[in-house]
Amino acid sequence: MQALRRTRPMVAAFGAGSMQRCLDESLVYAQRRRTMGQAIVHHQAIGQKLAEMRIRLDAACQLTYLAAWLAGWG
Repeated sequence: MQALRRTRPMVAAFGAGSMQRCLDESLVYAQRRRTMGQAIVHHQAIGQKLAEMRIRLDAACQLTYLAAWLAGWG
């Protein structure tokens, strides 16, 4: 059980890092891709999806920090 307590924050950090990379790539794509004469990042639905991704990423990071802090306290 002790091994799980130590590895869970690392797995969470890997997941948060992967999410960050996905968000970065999505932003680049949304800025480059154009429809109806403008970048798709300016479309409301795409902006909302990207904002939701950022919110979930921030939540994942905070939960990762919490898990690491709790693991540090034993």
